[in-house]
Amino acid sequence: MKLTDLFKIVIFFLCVSTGSGFALTCPGGCPDGAENSYRVWFVNNTNTVSGDGSYGNPFQALKSAEAASLPCDIIYVFPGNGMDTHMNEGIILKDNQKLLGTSIAAFQLCPTGDQAACGLPKISNSATPMVNRIPTIQLANNNTIEGIFILDEIGSAAMSNLVTMNDAVVPAVTAPITGVNVNNCSIASNTNGIYLSECPNLGAVNILDNSLSINFDFMSGSIPSEGAAIVIISCGNALVDCSNNDFNGTMEIGIIITGLVDNINARIVNNEMNFEGFGGIELVNGPLITTRDIKCKLFADVEDNRINISQALSIRPGSIAGITASLVQEHSMMGVFVNGLQIICVRLHDNAVNVPYRIGSPTLNSNGYLFFNGYPDPTRLRIDMNNGNTGSIATNVAFDGSTDESFVVGVTPDCTE
Repeated sequence: MKLTDLFKIVIFFLCVSTGSGFALTCPGGCPDGAENSYRVWFVNNTNTVSGDGSYGNPFQALKSAEAASLPCDIIYVFPGNGMDTHMNEGIILKDNQKLLGTSIAAFQLCPTGDQAACGLPKISNSATPMVNRIPTIQLANNNTIEGIFILDEIGSAAMSNLVTMNDAVVPAVTAPITGVNVNNCSIASNTNGIYLSECPNLGAVNILDNSLSINFDFMSGSIPSEGAAIVIISCGNALVDCSNNDFNGTMEIGIIITGLVDNINARIVNNEMNFEGFGGIELVNGPLITTRDIKCKLFADVEDNRINISQALSIRPGSIAGITASLVQEHSMMGVFVNGLQIICVRLHDNAVNVPYRIGSPTLNSNGYLFFNGYPDPTRLRIDMNNGNTGSIATNVAFDGSTDESFVVGVTPDCTE
């Protein structure tokens, strides 16, 4: 444990043990360096009164904590009755806030004393209007969400920096953010789990140890990358870690990352993917944003992932994983897809991929458990791929428009340009 984390926990317990009445305030500013007081607001939907946010009299409703809290505050949610009662209107977070559940072992505030049996508090957006499709959690700068069951029930996203997610090609209202941590959460949606878009200075993103369940209707998609568990689209200046997550359900893609400006460095390690769909991991400076002026280099370490994809029973017309819209029902099935209009440097080591043959025309040269698209300039793709990758398809690696020697197994590419 880092000393800074220990410092935060000590301050947290000091606040809890000495506070009374309203939300607990410790002087001296936030441990994170923000100027506001370090305050903790409590929420428990089993409280029979509205509450004041204190430990002894927690808010009954999550929206009350949203209204009372300031940037840098902690909102601490008890599991309550296990339902989204009084917690079904979502929440709009403020800068540097933390939304935490009582299942977090470090804090040990589970009322029963049994941390493992305490369970995750459940929040949703089921009571919000369908118009504009508001995400369950609207993110701000440097938020941490940990130990929460997050449910999107209106076809938006479990969490996003977008204020609304409408049917336009580019969502109507965006709010660029910097930094987010999502750890030890259970995330469920029929569209997207985590959706980050148009963030040119995204900063550090840590998505670790989560369970993501997406049940997407392939005939209903309307915005770019809809139907994916983790979407980081048209962003830049980012250090992304998506590791140790479980994926299940029905979705187009498990993880998709597209770059727009400057550099994106991604670590995608030790994920379990078991779902119906089309692709496991998609790294793109390409088809989704061909009309944009792309000035981004993407570097990724894709290692020790287990990707098991079965054929989706329904197919949405349109472009999926680089296949053109005219090929309505001829979609590829692939474990890892890399496509570059700018430099993409990817380390692919020890991934176990099990995907079926492609759907549709057998003449399409786009099926493979690892698929690289270097057209029109294959030198932009730099691939370090070892013999530890395994797949279920006879033609294990498909190359589209590229014979670049950096594809040779074991070659370490030059990623310095």
